[in-house]
Amino acid sequence: MIDHLLTLSQDLTDHAIEIHDRQMMVLQAKGRKTQEEMQKQNGKSVNEKVVHYADIGAALITAKE
Repeated sequence: MIDHLLTLSQDLTDHAIEIHDRQMMVLQAKGRKTQEEMQKQNGKSVNEKVVHYADIGAALITAKE
């Protein structure tokens, strides 16, 4: 009887750990995807600003000449 309860306790503990691991993997995947989307959006914005500043720099050089 005690052996059965110990085995059951170990099995339940293992199952709880497996569930936790799966949940953590799902959360990590969602976080990774969200971060990639944010980087895409921010990357476009930064690129637009770099092009804008390059155009301003070219206009200033032309004006100085």
